[in-house]
Amino acid sequence: MKNKIEVDEVELVLPIQNKVDGDTNDKVNDTLNDTLNDTLNDSVKTTFTIIRLNPGIQRKGISDMSGKSVVTIGRHIAILMKEGLIEHRNSDKTGGYYIK
Repeated sequence: MKNKIEVDEVELVLPIQNKVDGDTNDKVNDTLNDTLNDTLNDSVKTTFTIIRLNPGIQRKGISDMSGKSVVTIGRHIAILMKEGLIEHRNSDKTGGYYIK
């Protein structure tokens, strides 16, 4: 028998390494986290988290990890790229997705 864990809600909090100190860095982090939490639904946040934890991952890998279809992951990627949160590096065939 396999144990199954169901996630009802995911909150994404991302620290950003920035070359500014103190309060300015906190404001940058707060702004990014507010943007992510206000504009992205939970499925898109999950896709973002998978990319963050697996730099260079391809759509198929994200699909396998999330349980979502490759087409759905493509929609999530389009949203994340439009928001300027991720980028694709290298060739279409062998490249992958990275956090900006």
